[in-house]
Amino acid sequence: MARQFILPVILQIVFLSFTLSVKVCDNQFDYDNPFTTNCHDDPDGDASPKDIIDRWGISTQIEHTLYTPSGYQIYIIQAVPLDASSTAAPLVFAHGIGLNMRGFLSLQNSTLAYNALLQQKRQVFLLANRGTIFSTGTNNGLTMNDYNYWKFNFEDIALEELVLAINLAKQQTGRNPIHVGFSMGNTIGFVLCSLKPDYCTQNLAGIVALAPIAYMDNYIPSAYGWLSLFWPIAQPFAKMLWNGNMMPRNPQQTKMCLTNSITMMGCYVSKAVLFGFDYDGLNWPKLPIIWTNNQDSIGENVFTHFSQNINSARFARFDYKINNVAVYGTPTNPDYEVEKIPVKVALFTGKNDALATEKNAQKLWNKLPVGSRCSFTSVNSPTFAHDGFINNKNLYTLVVQPVLTTVSQMEQGICNP
Repeated sequence: MARQFILPVILQIVFLSFTLSVKVCDNQFDYDNPFTTNCHDDPDGDASPKDIIDRWGISTQIEHTLYTPSGYQIYIIQAVPLDASSTAAPLVFAHGIGLNMRGFLSLQNSTLAYNALLQQKRQVFLLANRGTIFSTGTNNGLTMNDYNYWKFNFEDIALEELVLAINLAKQQTGRNPIHVGFSMGNTIGFVLCSLKPDYCTQNLAGIVALAPIAYMDNYIPSAYGWLSLFWPIAQPFAKMLWNGNMMPRNPQQTKMCLTNSITMMGCYVSKAVLFGFDYDGLNWPKLPIIWTNNQDSIGENVFTHFSQNINSARFARFDYKINNVAVYGTPTNPDYEVEKIPVKVALFTGKNDALATEKNAQKLWNKLPVGSRCSFTSVNSPTFAHDGFINNKNLYTLVVQPVLTTVSQMEQGICNP
């Protein structure tokens, strides 16, 4: 029995060492059998967002390279349906921490982006945050090898690249877009509209928050909670290890994770302690694409900003400590005043989300202006975890359908708070 198990594993390792494509299989244990006919090469593995969307065959793509006021190069891809609606609000997608824009594309025709294009004929704008694989350049003299390159926090992303994406979508379509954010991707929407409510009133039709991240605390059932406790001690070591570019893409590590079903499960567990366990929602036919495409760098100060908020149980601006007076005019970093958010907000939560807990989402909901509360939806699955909003095998029925319904209702001014 031992030989029967070990031989396929060895052959699988040899096979993966010499293949340049990404192999996907129909079910978990097909990954252990190098002789199975239930596997094939998926061309989306490490492909560009444009190439992935081009293969859908339902839109034309326009690539935009812009620069923030502070000199960071930002990549945005615009997908225009072949029979685009002239009245539908466009969608601006913003990804989460440690991810890139391909997270919204990896499940292909099950994704929200695909079905917004196909079903609702909406133009889609996908934003790649600074420091991720598609937004690496600058015109400020810094490179990604410089520690100072990474001295930005999520407020900087909100006030610079999210504004660029919203402005571009409005300029290209003539309509105020709806911002669709996953995890940190919606944090930046809350930040922007808290700090610049007049801008949002004039330029944004609403916010759809998948796994909303605003208020957090040390009691979240995620490893991020206790990591944040030790972050003030660990940060100098992280700086020595990564020089600001935390947990960059590591193709060799990914290849190791994809060796067989056992290594895949081990790598899944390492992620689930952060996001929540949902074994039933694991998308085995797409896991190699998810892990090859989606992971990306985390800026040190972005992680620090979240850790500050977790440790203080506040949704607050970056804490510059002794420099707060110089930056904010007060010795304490101010809270984001979500009570000022003027646009419609729809929250989608997961019952087993270890990072964006329903309790903390409810706290955000209660602080929003009554007139901005559009809908609060708990995904209809008892085990639905954080990353399920982009990776779950039942993504279309659990997330895409209700979100598209909410987007249409939000656009029409119909809300169910």
